[in-house]
Amino acid sequence: TMQEVVRQDWRAAEDLCNIQQPPSQEQFEEVAACNPQILQAWQLRANRGVVLAAVRADGLALRWASPELRADAEVIEEAMSSNPDALWEAHPSIRHSEAMRQLYTSGPMRTRRLRLQEGAEKRLAEEEALDLDAIENEDEEEEN
Repeated sequence: TMQEVVRQDWRAAEDLCNIQQPPSQEQFEEVAACNPQILQAWQLRANRGVVLAAVRADGLALRWASPELRADAEVIEEAMSSNPDALWEAHPSIRHSEAMRQLYTSGPMRTRRLRLQEGAEKRLAEEEALDLDAIENEDEEEEN
């Protein structure tokens, strides 16, 4: 399906934009939700609905949005709900606003940042354990 193709490679979204009958707005939004990296396709960077779907899935996808949408308070707040550090991808004119700084330092955003950090630490520990297992298996195979 279209989502599976784009999930594997965001560049497929560029091809979808250029076909004779491109996907509907709703289909592009569904694809953005499953692979926020499609915002790297220049044709989609200024599409508000697609950008909102992408930043809800990965707040840091804000970095690929058009400058106008990187200055849109609603888009930034949605991105920050996914990842509070998305504020640093916002347009400088809004990044330094007092309202956004207060939102960034608020309790819910602080909690979200901690959860993201804990998740990243857990994934890193799991990857390190897998690496150690692989090294041990290689050592055992060499001994045999």
